[in-house]
Amino acid sequence: MEILKDLMGYGPDVVRELAAGLLGTLSFLLFIALGLLAIIPALIASSKGHSFFSWWCFGLAMFIVALPAAFLIRPTKKQEEVSGRRSGTLKKCPRCVEFVKSEAIVCRFCGHEFAGGTEFEKEL
Repeated sequence: MEILKDLMGYGPDVVRELAAGLLGTLSFLLFIALGLLAIIPALIASSKGHSFFSWWCFGLAMFIVALPAAFLIRPTKKQEEVSGRRSGTLKKCPRCVEFVKSEAIVCRFCGHEFAGGTEFEKEL
């Protein structure tokens, strides 16, 4: 109420300028908030090997769609290989340089037989 009483003494042009300035400030703050929110799907997607900037733009344009999409996308093949090597579930074939499961006896790409075999074979 105090603000309205203070503005009563000014003309309509001054009030319009103040309202326009306030609207511009609020629009700027909203844009900054959306830009910060768009970081969330971008971080999720980049952890799965996708482009951070592309997903940030997608999140900025359509945050409500980008967030669930970032959770649902699969990691890129390269990211799966990197995580598989780190966890020890994948190994690289020395002949064709493709990644196969660490328990594999024969490479599914080139037919290379790995030395040593598995523990099950060693027991037999």
